[in-house]
Amino acid sequence: YLLQDYETTATSHSVDGLDASHIYYFTVQATDGTLVSAESAQAIVKTPSESVETPTALSATEVTTNGFRANWTEAENAAWYTLYTYSYHTFDADENWEIENESFDGFTDGTTAKPLYNDLDEILNDYTTNPDWEAVTTIYCDGMIGLKNYYMVMGYYSSLYSPVYYTSSDNLGKVTVKVTAYRDADCSNFTEIGVGCIDATTQTPSWRSATLSATPQEYEFTFDAHEVYYIGIQFDDPYNADYGQSGVVWIDDVTITQQFTTGDTFSRMFSCDDVYGGNSFYVSTTDSDYDSYSYFVVAYTNGEDGTLNSEQSNEVNVNNTSSVTSVANTADVMISGTEGAANVTLAHEAHINVYNVQGALVASTFGNEGLNRITLPSGIYVVKAGTTTAKVIVK
Repeated sequence: YLLQDYETTATSHSVDGLDASHIYYFTVQATDGTLVSAESAQAIVKTPSESVETPTALSATEVTTNGFRANWTEAENAAWYTLYTYSYHTFDADENWEIENESFDGFTDGTTAKPLYNDLDEILNDYTTNPDWEAVTTIYCDGMIGLKNYYMVMGYYSSLYSPVYYTSSDNLGKVTVKVTAYRDADCSNFTEIGVGCIDATTQTPSWRSATLSATPQEYEFTFDAHEVYYIGIQFDDPYNADYGQSGVVWIDDVTITQQFTTGDTFSRMFSCDDVYGGNSFYVSTTDSDYDSYSYFVVAYTNGEDGTLNSEQSNEVNVNNTSSVTSVANTADVMISGTEGAANVTLAHEAHINVYNVQGALVASTFGNEGLNRITLPSGIYVVKAGTTTAKVIVK
């Protein structure tokens, strides 16, 4: 630190003694003399750039059963990098597998009487066990996250979203979501919690609801699984007439499980790490239940009007990547990954869609009878041909 714990009643401060060859960052906390807010987002001290180069992900080094070092090239104008690591697990037996058991113990400040506010839309990586939980107009206290519709008049409904999950299976099993929650005294007795299982490729939700108690209770909801999906949690109080500014629904725990059968593959974001001042990062996989991993990198810098980001780098596979490929081979469809392409052989014409590991559609075509070759960069993809789906590796 060049400056630490400096106290001021102003909203700006001049800092001297900077080295022009360095990049600096600062954060701010607010206090009323008793309570102290969470740290603000980091602000960068650097001459703004007009663009930032896309890095190239390089092969992993230091690969062991306990982890690996991800590597990439330096990108011009980059101030920092975000490393996204995905994990893959193939089941060798039928299993009801626990995907999430989030207790929100990462929130350690605030009380239900004096909660703290998250950003209007915030990724909760600093607070959750697994990365990529997203919160919209939420508040928090020690060990819990609260839904509060304080921005409902502007069309924002308080929501909590799980990460995106990727499955490859010939027979998708059920998804069970257990939520421990309760309504506060400003909610009516008719307040309901809504839990949805959302198909990430079509954004089509299936919702279930339950009437909340004034004391913590566990509520269970079961859904049909999707190949790519995430879980959403909201609440509704039809008798709250103040645009949601008062009532709060507190969530203490969320557990998500899914039924898998032998040969199924499950994938998710394993970690998300911001890296400053370097072009490598060690990813620990100690005690992980996953078989293999992949990673890609995005570079960031500051521009005149805000943060600039590069395109996503290429994706690098780590460990035994053969376990993440689930090749479909039925009477009507054969799907496989090959050098520079995905091959789809059809007995009949069918639509073919290709998704990357983030669930984004990257290729779409109407497939003809016979062999269809879809040229793709190296990486891991979900290929859907008609009603048949497979996860493949393109080298």
